Amino acid sequence: MTRYGYVFPFITIGPNRRLSLTSAIMPQALAEALGHSNATLEIRRLTILRATILEERRELAHFHAGGWENAAALTHRVPSDADFDWQQPDGIPYVETHITVLEGAGFLSPFPPAFYSVYYGSDAKTILSDNNLKYGDDRLATQFRVFRRLVVGYPACFVDPERDIGESLLLINPYLTQAIVFVELEGIATRRRLVVSPQQVYRVPLSDLLPEGMRCWQGAVSIDSKVRPSVYFLKHAHCDANVVSTLEHPSYYYANDSFVPATQRARLLFGRHVLKPLRIRLKRGLSAFST
Repeated sequence: MTRYGYVFPFITIGPNRRLSLTSAIMPQALAEALGHSNATLEIRRLTILRATILEERRELAHFHAGGWENAAALTHRVPSDADFDWQQPDGIPYVETHITVLEGAGFLSPFPPAFYSVYYGSDAKTILSDNNLKYGDDRLATQFRVFRRLVVGYPACFVDPERDIGESLLLINPYLTQAIVFVELEGIATRRRLVVSPQQVYRVPLSDLLPEGMRCWQGAVSIDSKVRPSVYFLKHAHCDANVVSTLEHPSYYYANDSFVPATQRARLLFGRHVLKPLRIRLKRGLSAFST
């Protein structure tokens, strides 16, 4: 059986000035990923803001005889900080996590166990958010194989300044080259081009993408790019993006093949235009007969 000396690195949105972050890998899930075999893991976490590494932390976790030694290394906390101002377009940090096997047989799969990160504060709503793989996502691989690009979206976005309802795109570019992203809003003809610098998070308020004179809007948003940025949809107070309601990941676009063989198309047309009307008339006739 193939074993892996690592899992794919993953990306987590960092905290803001009101919310602290706790990101905890479940010990049981990580043990199952190792096949419950003994191992020593190095967990390396980078907190990055505006392409600058603010903190690099390396910790060891040992799985031995069915239990964890130094299980605290599986939990990572980043406190809220005034410098982490989500109201600023580039004031959002992110955390990049790498897990490597130093000793032992390794992981059964290169995919890390799924878990939620928690954002919390004494005067703020607690929210949950999942993490994004930096690379290795099989859904992205399928999209690039078929479409040659990332295509994601979110169906229910709202902007209403009068009710203090705001929404923003969070675009994370953890790579060393810039990312060009195209954004379309339902019902608005303009397709906006956005550029995200390397190793940065940009917050793009949807209100900034509306035509001049339009203040309120609701609908779907679609995003496409030839690179692979991590995308989140942030619902927040219109006047302050640090007041967060939810932090959501987008849905991946999947398209079925549009080609239908001629014989199948003929059967579909026959059923739609002949059999279906015939069934309706027959049902009405039987109903009239019974009465």
